[in-house]
Amino acid sequence: MAITEGIGGFLSASAAAPATYDSTGYAALTWSDVTQASEIPEFGPEHSPVTFTPLKTGIVDKFHGELNYGSFTVPGALDADDAGQGILKAALASKDEISFRETRSDGSIRYFSGKVMSFRTGQSVGSVVPFSCMIEVTRATVDVAAP
Repeated sequence: MAITEGIGGFLSASAAAPATYDSTGYAALTWSDVTQASEIPEFGPEHSPVTFTPLKTGIVDKFHGELNYGSFTVPGALDADDAGQGILKAALASKDEISFRETRSDGSIRYFSGKVMSFRTGQSVGSVVPFSCMIEVTRATVDVAAP
């Protein structure tokens, strides 16, 4: 994969779960763009470290512990007419796992499932009315290469 810029990428959401958690299952869903998202921060799987130190050597042994697929907070401009934001708000209220599609500017896609843990708004002088939405990723991502 070549280096690509972020401009032109976007986040989409679907209230439905795929029939299968692969590119075919996710591609069959109906998607709504979160059109006013301004960033998709980095996220990915991370193991918690498990350590043990034998008395005899005093050397710390390290092991992979539980796996967390990560979380991130999407910032953006609040838009009551944005269907994607509507899906995020509904998912927070229902506490249901929903599906996400990250489309990059080069056309590559990353699908994943997650739970919306917050949807916050605020306001300040000299700025649009913002929102931020925290998403906990619940399953492994599925990457699809650019066409």
